[in-house]
Amino acid sequence: MSDQKYLTETEVYKILEEKDIKVSEYSSCENKEQAKAEAAKLGYPLVMKIVSPDILHKTDAGCVVLNVASDNDLEKSWENIMQNAQNQGDNIEIRGILLQKMAEKGNEVIAGIKKDSQFGHVILCGLGGIFVEVLKDVALRLVPVDKTEAVKMIRELKGFKVLEGVRGSKESDIDELANVLVKLSEIVERYPHIEELDINPLFVYEKGKSVLAVDGLIKCS
Repeated sequence: MSDQKYLTETEVYKILEEKDIKVSEYSSCENKEQAKAEAAKLGYPLVMKIVSPDILHKTDAGCVVLNVASDNDLEKSWENIMQNAQNQGDNIEIRGILLQKMAEKGNEVIAGIKKDSQFGHVILCGLGGIFVEVLKDVALRLVPVDKTEAVKMIRELKGFKVLEGVRGSKESDIDELANVLVKLSEIVERYPHIEELDINPLFVYEKGKSVLAVDGLIKCS
């Protein structure tokens, strides 16, 4: 790797939690016995993900398993994830496996920060899925952003009507989504060495039911 450092997902979540950004319940485990004990506390079904600063694209590497439903599933998934992680190279650092509660689906949003060499930190927000991949539907601002500007960003999105509620669906918690954007802005002001910060996806639930981060990445200089 270069002189840039990627944090593990657990480390990312701790930074998000410092700013009271809600994260799907999780536990980082070093062995199968610890994982089974933590699974009993969290409750099935669970997601299992490798904890490694060297494996960024965990799904592509075969290091993510969804809908783990029992101790038996957990044991099999543990072995498969560890084997796939070891297949990524000889010098891969493996710190264990993250267990995470399967989250209720909400509207998928991407929220993040990129550090531009000329302009500094830029915050972005966009709807997930086809809105980002095909329509390139994102809004951008220079950091810092306040609540008023964050709401403007969200309302700029081509897919804003999805959040507003269409065809009988309820309005999403736009207010809390705006709060998350403000908090991300505050995070990079506090930690200016962050080069990139992504929450993808951030589930946005109906109005009054908040948001939930279920995956995250941070790259530091």
